[in-house]
Amino acid sequence: MSVEKISAEQFLQLQPAEDLCLLDVRTAAEVRNDALPGIIEVPVDQLDAEKFKTILQQRDHSGPVYLICQSGRRAEIAASKLAKAIENPLLIVEGGMAAIRQKKKPTTTTTGTMISLERQVRIAVGILIILTVLAGFIFSPVWFGVTGLMGLGLLYAGITDNCMLGMIMAKAPWNR
Repeated sequence: MSVEKISAEQFLQLQPAEDLCLLDVRTAAEVRNDALPGIIEVPVDQLDAEKFKTILQQRDHSGPVYLICQSGRRAEIAASKLAKAIENPLLIVEGGMAAIRQKKKPTTTTTGTMISLERQVRIAVGILIILTVLAGFIFSPVWFGVTGLMGLGLLYAGITDNCMLGMIMAKAPWNR
């Protein structure tokens, strides 16, 4: 089926929200912190096209499916998984929840504080850099090379908008 992109502003103008099929492919922790009402929450790494097709049939939904993530990248991955299996048009919300928050759309949150996946990655990389630099001074200069590899990983993540450490951390028990 067709995959198109829609701006956050266009998405927010759609009314009523109850009639829309919103698939949020962020991690459970991200959704707990910040979600739109009425979403279907399925993390992208757990998304199964046939199961989602069954959900659409149970809801008797034949209209478009709006895909939302944090910035848009995971929504694109989800669209590629779903495109061949479902007949509904797929619309990716450009900029994801970050763009929706900029437009000041009210979102729901649950009690308790969860650190976003992006912040978890930053914290982990910061700790690893500190530890490898210290290990480089204390044990062996080889550890400085590990620090450089982390820098390359960050460069790759920035260029491709694909963070492998983030994908690994999304599977951690506290992010479920």
